[in-house]
Amino acid sequence: MCSKLDVQLKVIRGKHKTSGAIYFVIIAWQLVGCGGTTTLVSMPKNESTTMPISDQQQTDQNYGTDDSPEQTIGDRAQPAPIGSTVQINDSNGDPLWEVTLLESNLNVNELIASENQFNSPPPAGFQFASAKVRVTYLGTDSKAPGWDLTLKFISSAGTTHDEFDVIVVGPNNLSNVNELYNGGTATANVYVAIPIMDSAKGTWRLTSLFLDTEFYFAAS
Repeated sequence: MCSKLDVQLKVIRGKHKTSGAIYFVIIAWQLVGCGGTTTLVSMPKNESTTMPISDQQQTDQNYGTDDSPEQTIGDRAQPAPIGSTVQINDSNGDPLWEVTLLESNLNVNELIASENQFNSPPPAGFQFASAKVRVTYLGTDSKAPGWDLTLKFISSAGTTHDEFDVIVVGPNNLSNVNELYNGGTATANVYVAIPIMDSAKGTWRLTSLFLDTEFYFAAS
């Protein structure tokens, strides 16, 4: 795992009633991810296979360089189908996580409403969706998947939605899974309020904490 501390100094001029002008220094910091790759491990048998995906390949695609490769399964333009498995590697190329999108349900309103009486309904124009994933930790220490992995819904209109937009209680939340050691596996769900319009054209975007890499699954 790799992270960079980006520190900025900002000088703000203020007034003091006796000594005149004084200056305040504010330190702003931000953790910036670095490195990491994703490798498509498998897809459903009725789907074709593809080559590994690297951050550099994705960067070339985004900026359209002359030597950019063809679109690769796992980017937003060509998301991997439901049932696919991806391996996330750290900045040194060492395996970190293996994640499979088992199911994608784009309307679980009734499930959320029945799970807990205190769950809020989705906002107007939205519905609750769920992504069921199987995660296996491949690293050398231990990590909690609900903390280290993030699964967000990207709509066809380009808007991003995550589980913290409308927090609800659902069966077997990924956030409730305890830390895993090497080889540890868990199956859990992520619940997100997503736009109703063209929801089937959206994607699920998978990222890992402090890493630049990202991987896209089809939502339907």
